[in-house]
Formats: sequence, structure tokens, C-alpha cells
Amino acid sequence: MMCQLSVLVPVCNVERYLPQCLDSLCAQTLADVEFICIDDGSEDRSGEILDAYAARDARFRIVHKENSGYGASMNLGLRMARGKYIGIVESDDSAEADMFQRLCACAEREQADIVKANYFEESAQGTAFFEALKGHSYHRVLQPLRDEPSLLSAPPSIWSGIYRRAFLLEHAIDFNETRGASFQDTAFFLLTMSCAGRVVLLRDAFLHYRVDNAGSSVHSTKKIYAILAEDDKVYAYMRERLALAQQAGPWLAAAMYQKFLWNERRLSRRACCAFWERAVQHLVRYERAGWLDRTCWDEAAWQDVQDFLRCPQQTAFQHFVALQENWQIFLGLIQELRQAKLVYLYGAGQVARSVLMGLQAWQIPVAGLLVRARDGNPAEVLHVQVRQLAGTALEREAVVVIAVSPRNAMAQQEIYQALREQGVENIIILTKSLQRSLQQ
Repeated sequence: MMCQLSVLVPVCNVERYLPQCLDSLCAQTLADVEFICIDDGSEDRSGEILDAYAARDARFRIVHKENSGYGASMNLGLRMARGKYIGIVESDDSAEADMFQRLCACAEREQADIVKANYFEESAQGTAFFEALKGHSYHRVLQPLRDEPSLLSAPPSIWSGIYRRAFLLEHAIDFNETRGASFQDTAFFLLTMSCAGRVVLLRDAFLHYRVDNAGSSVHSTKKIYAILAEDDKVYAYMRERLALAQQAGPWLAAAMYQKFLWNERRLSRRACCAFWERAVQHLVRYERAGWLDRTCWDEAAWQDVQDFLRCPQQTAFQHFVALQENWQIFLGLIQELRQAKLVYLYGAGQVARSVLMGLQAWQIPVAGLLVRARDGNPAEVLHVQVRQLAGTALEREAVVVIAVSPRNAMAQQEIYQALREQGVENIIILTKSLQRSLQQ
């Protein structure tokens, strides 16, 4: 019997977080919904918890199976689904009570293939709004490849939206069934955004994404080549649809290269060179397919790719050497900041956020994020307050890191002058090497 929405919940050894997740589903204000929970061979109490909820709430449909990985679990859920729309809530996350009612209402009103929102980052330190869709158009119908193809480079966050099931079936979009939870959201996101004709983005956030689960695959550096398997799935899909590939291919290549860089930052220095030796073959494949279009890339990434194509082994080795050098730079910075009485960052964008995450990982307290004007900036980033420079009294002992992209040298220089006029003497300017090392 068809329903409005099927929510897929992949589960594997998450007994610590699972009750909070399931409670948030029980509280959903959308009435016509089913929750398909796939227990992927859990060895803890996750299976028992699922059965207990199903005994109390008929909306839960539970499947227990041998462990076969995230992709296989999700595809099983897709085959079982009876909803007009598909939602996803991972079992260490939770949803606002009105999440699916609001997403479905928007999808119905706009006849959308996909409705996607921002999300909250959840940790022991609290809840923080994260604008994953910043820079893209809210509250209007988009065809991504025609209107905003750069959307393909946004964070996948496939669980922050819903998908029309008929759209997924029509375009034969499913998950890569590689073993383990190995970033299978990547191909799913890229294919749905490439094929969708009607997408609506909402500025609101509804899903609480847990960022401090040590068991999450994003923290594992063992799966060196998993992202390449996602690229294989996208490439194979497009090779069977050449008309779509002609339009989507260049943007997919640019988006996947960003994923390669993200993967590099997860890896040990020893694994980095091995990854690029294999990844460069994917870049060669893009070139042969005619997918390398300079207009889809920023200048630094484009030059990087050209270096790879000219001399693959040497460039892979250079990445390895750069990581070694960056590590020494990073350790020197950490030592200096640990000796400082107060540390501030200048900036509140994506670069500042990545720098802040690096410092927090090394337990370096940051007193605040400084900006020229509060308008257009968040009130806080990762629970650190954003402050207007002109209204902040900075102690002489304070150290300020200019956390603005090194590619914007003019902006860095202007900020440096503004800080000097404010009386700040200890200023660290973010270089390309320092930015790279802070993201390790």
C-alpha cells in the first residue's frame, strides 16, 4: 500500500545513538510515513532496540540481515519502499519533528524531484547550524545542470532532503554496493543532481548530523581508494548516457577532483602518494572523455590537474613531499599557538571553519572569530562567537590568524593592515602550505 514517504534508516552497531534517532522518527508530524530500518549485521544491541520500537509503532518495518555494507542496505530499502518520496536518516543522526512534513509539502507544491535543506552539526559541545548550500539559490525551482551546475560540488549530505521515488526509478539511480560504509553518498548525490529537472533548496535546517561519532567512516583512513569506486560508478553511469555526459561530465570531473582532495586530507602521509598514483588514472579518463573544461575549475585546481596529466608520478610524489613539509609547518604553528594567551581567527567562512576545526582537533582554544561587519555572517561557527573587529578590544598578547583563502592575497593584505591599525602585533597569515596542513 503506497504512502507519502518512506524513510530509510541504515543501522550497524550504533546502540549508543539509535534510541535518539528512532525517537525523532516517532515524533514526526507527517502522518502518512513508513520507517524502513535495515540492520546490517549489528553485533551490539541495535537489532533488539529496533524490534522494541517496531513492537510499539506499526510505522516501523525492520529488516535484519548479514553485514553487506551501507550501499547494499540502502538499495534493499529502496526496493522495499512504498512511499511517493524517499527520505534518509542515518542511525546516529536525528530529525526535527516537522522535517518530513515540511519537505514533503514543498515537494508537492513545487512538483520537485528533490527538496534539499541545510543541516545542524551535532556533537557533545552542542548544536550548530551549518549552511552547506551557501551561495546557491533558495526557494525557487532549479535544474542544477542548467541553472547552478556548481551545486554538484556542494557537500553530498544526502540525508538533508527527500527524493521522488519515481524519479529515482526512472533514472535507475541507486547506491554503490562496495563493502563497508565507504562514502556511497558521493555517487548517489552526483547522479541525482545531474539528472534532476526540478530541485528546490531550503535555507532551513532539519537534520542533526553527528560529527563526533568515532565509528563514522569519515574518520577512517584505511579506505584509501573508496572514493575512486564512487567515481567509477558515476563514470559508468554516464558512459551509458552520452547525451547527459556531454552536459554533466565537465562539472562531475571538477566535483570529483574536490572529493579527491578531501580524501587526501584524510590519509596518512604514507598513503597519500599511493592514492594519487591511482587517482591520476581517473584524471586521464576525464581527459579522454572530453570532460576537462577549464571554465568549471578554479585556477589552482586546474593547474594541479594539468601538472598531473603532464607528469603523473612526479606530481603524485610532489603531493607526498608537500604533506611532509606541511606537517612540519603545522607542528610549528601548534607549538606557537599553545604558548599564546589568546588566539583569534579573522574570517567566518569555509576557510575559517576548516582552520577552526583543525585547531579544535588539537585542543587549541579560539577566543573568537573576527569579521569586518556582522551583517551576512553567522552568529557563531562551531560554537565560537563571531565578533566585529571594530568593536573588539584585542589584548597585545593576542595572536590573530588571518583565515581567508591564500588565493585572495589582496583581501589578506587589507585585513593585515586593519589588524595593525587595531594595534595587533602577532599576526599569522594563512599560506597555501599552512592551509593544507591545517586540514590534515
